[in-house]
Amino acid sequence: MCEIMVKNKPYIISIDIYQHDILVFFGNKELLINELEKYLEPDQIEEFDTCVQKGRGHTYMFDTGQLVLYMPNVPKRIDDFVTLNHEIFHCTILILKRIGVSLSDDSEEAYAYLYEYITKMIYSKTAKFSSSSSR
Repeated sequence: MCEIMVKNKPYIISIDIYQHDILVFFGNKELLINELEKYLEPDQIEEFDTCVQKGRGHTYMFDTGQLVLYMPNVPKRIDDFVTLNHEIFHCTILILKRIGVSLSDDSEEAYAYLYEYITKMIYSKTAKFSSSSSR
């Protein structure tokens, strides 16, 4: 069981070791676009809006490397968290591919550790779980 802590406010997950950040947002896409307009060019916003249509979640990387993980609703049910995990996996792939690390037997630990880190950072800001252990 978990208590939801996030309310329609974007936040940044920094991945310093790979020099990337992920903007995470749960809520109305128009609110996200309003936030992105402060930082990005109109053509970038238009491309984002076109690519991120209806669905349970989206991960989008701009040409300049900025990464957005978006879901229209804050995760509350198991299916929502499954979708969130799916999007976190996309983030992991996009970051590591961008720096030239393809998934292979030699790199799978890098993928696993980055996936774990992103998951922990997002979950710690998204939900307070009733019983958990931290490592």
